[in-house]
Amino acid sequence: AVLANLRQHVRFELMPRVEGFATSEATAALAQRSPQAYRELGTTGLKVSQVGFGGYRVDDENLEHQQALREAIEAGVNLLDTSSNYTDGGSERLFGGLLREFRERRNQLVVVSKIGYVQGSNLDVARARQQIGRPYQDMVAYQEGCWHCIHPEFLADQLERSLMRLSLQTLDVLLLHNPEYYLMDCQQQGRTDRSEVQQEFDRRLEGAFQFLEELVSEGKIRFYGVSSNTFAGDSGTLTTTSLSRMLELARKVGGDSHHFKVVQLPMNLLESEPARGFLAEAKAAGVGVLLNRPLNAFVQQTLVRLADFECEGDSVNLEQSLQQLARAEDEYRQTFGPFIKGEGSEQLFRFAENLRGLDAHLQHLEHWTQLESQRIRPALMEQVEAIDQAMNGPLAEPWGQWRERYLAAFRDVSNDLEELAMARSQQLTDSVRELMPDGSARAQASMSQLAVHVLAGLEGVSSVLVGMRRPEYVEDICSVLNWEACSRSQEVLESLRSWSNPHGVLV
Repeated sequence: AVLANLRQHVRFELMPRVEGFATSEATAALAQRSPQAYRELGTTGLKVSQVGFGGYRVDDENLEHQQALREAIEAGVNLLDTSSNYTDGGSERLFGGLLREFRERRNQLVVVSKIGYVQGSNLDVARARQQIGRPYQDMVAYQEGCWHCIHPEFLADQLERSLMRLSLQTLDVLLLHNPEYYLMDCQQQGRTDRSEVQQEFDRRLEGAFQFLEELVSEGKIRFYGVSSNTFAGDSGTLTTTSLSRMLELARKVGGDSHHFKVVQLPMNLLESEPARGFLAEAKAAGVGVLLNRPLNAFVQQTLVRLADFECEGDSVNLEQSLQQLARAEDEYRQTFGPFIKGEGSEQLFRFAENLRGLDAHLQHLEHWTQLESQRIRPALMEQVEAIDQAMNGPLAEPWGQWRERYLAAFRDVSNDLEELAMARSQQLTDSVRELMPDGSARAQASMSQLAVHVLAGLEGVSSVLVGMRRPEYVEDICSVLNWEACSRSQEVLESLRSWSNPHGVLV
């Protein structure tokens, strides 16, 4: 793993880097073409598109992702957000390829990346360093596949790798990625001395900020900040992070001219806590705010996808599909069952009876997708593969024929359950739309467009980051760039605070 990481390091070092960085003049000139589409990024002097390209689930090996990013830039999106751990570096490599393609427009594009997570190949390197007695300092081994670190030594190593993957000489904004993992680890360990925990957390932040100020002076980054999921949390909770305290530390290491200028946090129509004070605090401090997760709300023990779904609804006949699957399973027991002996053999291929009634418990599409991919399909394939190995001789051919018929029947059931789950997701979406005040929703607008439009209209928000992995997502979301700012954002959020899950609580 270490050698593979080194080979990747050398490969990207050989690629030419794009010179320069985003400038006030170039971003202002871009914004003049469509003033309603751009916002100030705090006091950085930069203007950024009110919709940013979120790089969480994209990578350089997917041509559709490449085309989506290209079309977003061409549509006027100039805020590009990624992280060193997204798709194990693939997201940054995707950005790097397009930044080389748009090198003539480098001074218009504001590139944000984040460092902190130790996962994938970086985790392999961290473990290898431990084995040879050279561990990264202040490493937080939070869980088996996810460590965390913001020590300057780790930041220096990761920034160099990020710059190479991004093909950049200078990164516009570098964010510490969820430093609250240290606080979460302390909570997990049962450390109850809040003063001691906070003092150590401040020490780690201060050391990181001091190093980031040095990176600014070296020209490797322009600005820095923090991406945290707990900025707007309860102040009495150990894991909540404080913007005011971070600004104090930034002033301590950088004076009044410090470069802590950007923060990022999750917010959406149903999780709107930041609108109750955090956005005003950030604006007063001159800090730019990037919002992530605008289309996925985790509320009342369920996921509400703030988007529309193409449901066929009336064409679904789950009971008919289940009966067909049950007949195929009866055929298995009569034809092949007598030849299969052993513990648990009687329980093979009983999916029809196990799946009956599941539709009543599905909350949304992702709920079904998770069940199907993690439990149902693996169990099905395990049974099929086991019988594949057992069937030989005269039974091999009829088994193969039955297997094809059975898998087709199973697909019919799976498709019906997926369609019903999609309808449940649409019901959740409709329940949100119904609560929006009259006149606040644009006619014919998609829910994803409305969700982004409302957030972008909030005072203090610089850009709303959306995962636009497909060109059709880009077309949908970038339409918002042509709209006038939403003047009723706070009113919409207030009305949605009364939302309740129409499906009840997931058990």
